[in-house]
Amino acid sequence: MEKIHTKLYLLWVMVSTIACVFLLRALYPDYENNEFPLFTDITLVIFLPSLFIFSSILLHLLTVILGNVVSVSYRQSLIIQIAFMIMTFLFSLSFMEFSLGIKLAVSSLSFIVAIPHFMITKALYQKMKH
Repeated sequence: MEKIHTKLYLLWVMVSTIACVFLLRALYPDYENNEFPLFTDITLVIFLPSLFIFSSILLHLLTVILGNVVSVSYRQSLIIQIAFMIMTFLFSLSFMEFSLGIKLAVSSLSFIVAIPHFMITKALYQKMKH
């Protein structure tokens, strides 16, 4: 049963990473010399959750690698995770050319969409580990 969890975890991380990298490259918002800004706004709805999911994958891998190299307490790991996600949230605000209220709302919704992915990744990792 352990092999199945390991394969599932690795497949999940690899497919998620490849899909996110593809979406981030394909849907990067470019408002300069854009004839269809509404299309860019629509693609932003897919781009931002992909950004948060990709950052959660990086965060997960960072905590796994850091946990294997150095002894990190749960509290330290939580602080690192919160700081990383705050930086990603602030970074996501730079992609939009809207008012601050709309930027915060769109980024918050995108972050909420990415939370289940992070939880599934952590659950698969825990199943694989035990």
